[in-house]
Amino acid sequence: MYVTPEVKKTVEVKDFIEEVTVVSDAWSHSSHWNHSSK
Repeated sequence: MYVTPEVKKTVEVKDFIEEVTVVSDAWSHSSHWNHSSK
């Protein structure tokens, strides 16, 4: 299947957003855990 540059860029952006979401979720979880442990 031929993927156009536009589609490839969209997929890369989607992957990037998912990674950022995972990282920010992990960060908020860890910071929440830090607050509750005090």
